[in-house]
Amino acid sequence: MVELRFTVNNPGNEVCIATKGKDDDSKIPLLADDILIRESNTDVYRVDKIAAGKPALLFKNNHYIEVK
Repeated sequence: MVELRFTVNNPGNEVCIATKGKDDDSKIPLLADDILIRESNTDVYRVDKIAAGKPALLFKNNHYIEVK
């Protein structure tokens, strides 16, 4: 997992994410999934699973938390 802070100076600008390799091994495809871009002072929550009428699996800021 990679977490990175960046600043958007102009809300009208686009954000582009790029990678740059140094050798032939870096030419293999890079797959990225579950990308989450959020304001740094904002938490993102979601209930992913409910068991016995109660939350059993939570999603918080791209991390999964099992509720016991």
